[in-house]
Amino acid sequence: MPKELTHWQVARGAVSGGVAGPVRDLIAQAPDLYYLGAVAHDIPFYDLSAAAGVSLERMGNHLHGVNGENTLVPLCDILTESLREPGKDYLLAFCLGLLTHFVTDSTFHPAVYYLSGNYFDPDPARRNRAVFHHRLLETGLDLWLQTRQPLLYSQSLAGLWRSAGRRGQEALSLLIERYAPAGDEGSRRHFWRAWRNQRLLQSAFKWSVPWRILRFYRRLGHPGGAKLEALFYPQPLNLSFFETRAAWRHPVSGDLNETTLPALFAASVEKAIDLFNKLGARPPQAWADFLRTLPPVSLETGLAYVPVTEMKYFLEEDISRSLQKSP
Repeated sequence: MPKELTHWQVARGAVSGGVAGPVRDLIAQAPDLYYLGAVAHDIPFYDLSAAAGVSLERMGNHLHGVNGENTLVPLCDILTESLREPGKDYLLAFCLGLLTHFVTDSTFHPAVYYLSGNYFDPDPARRNRAVFHHRLLETGLDLWLQTRQPLLYSQSLAGLWRSAGRRGQEALSLLIERYAPAGDEGSRRHFWRAWRNQRLLQSAFKWSVPWRILRFYRRLGHPGGAKLEALFYPQPLNLSFFETRAAWRHPVSGDLNETTLPALFAASVEKAIDLFNKLGARPPQAWADFLRTLPPVSLETGLAYVPVTEMKYFLEEDISRSLQKSP
């Protein structure tokens, strides 16, 4: 992650920010597939069942380069498969959306991990605190961007899925088939269930009543719901945090960086535009070969072949005190 709205904001910014003709035309023909691709990396993380959760989590981790994997290999494979389908340029729009996710996560995540803590900490208490801070940051970022440039399209996963119809099923099938070989019906069922869960939860996170129940439960002395509570949009947050917070260190190198989170958003858009224009200068049949020349950065560390276990620099401050308002 970031959450869906931030990914869609970057995807929209890339389209409206000067992308050259060929790529712009592909996206214009299938915007629903493009915005679907922008969030598809995260679907495996919404498999909430225990039985196949590990395998789908492994899929999500591989797509994000959690263990230092080459994150461009699966995207190139999916792109290659999409080109085997003549007359289905909408699948290329889906692939372009996947690339915006690659750009956005790899740009944002080093700062988010430093500010929120070690999401992968072996200590359960520290890990839960980091997950809470991570989700709170990403919810706040969604809300802050919406105050600046509200999204008109797309606004919900459910609406996007209705618009995409059969073409959306074809596109997501390319993704799950990359990881679930023929005959692995269990993983495929869990993938489609995870996608349903993501759609339902995005809608639920807009509701105030569940958030109020979770908040009340936490105040009774049950902190376990805080990680879920952090995902709800109705909670009162101090959005000026995103305009004032600047300094952060790279969680792997410790290098000081004074780029603000809004500036990281602008950088994500610029990177996506640059990538799309370079792709647009080539026929789609040459896109995969070009992508293989790029650094296959981890979407978590922002560094090629560097796993999350190398992250060791994290802010000690409790950022929830700066982000949360008293309701």
